[in-house]
Amino acid sequence: MIVPERHPIHFHGFNFFVVGRGLGNYNPKKDLKNFNLVDPIERNTVVVPSGGWIAIRFIADNPGVWFMHCHLEVHTTWGMKMAKAPMNQFYHPQVTFPNANTKTSKQEA
Repeated sequence: MIVPERHPIHFHGFNFFVVGRGLGNYNPKKDLKNFNLVDPIERNTVVVPSGGWIAIRFIADNPGVWFMHCHLEVHTTWGMKMAKAPMNQFYHPQVTFPNANTKTSKQEA
């Protein structure tokens, strides 16, 4: 029997903050307003729910190329891995995220 499973994702070289999570596809119009930018949990490994997503934020203060991968070893061989080069060493993405001073629905409640 094939069963969808959760994926423990580990990021070498950094701790990160889990600012959001959800099931299904990420929807910036719906999901971004629920991000926790006030007191997110800090981790270096997080479980991505089956059929879902995780949004993380980290301080890119450790130069180099760092490995992020699923801790289920066979999944790494299937391609669930990537190398991240923080500090904009190779490119400058044009992505805008709200800063920590942005009011969210959780802060207003």
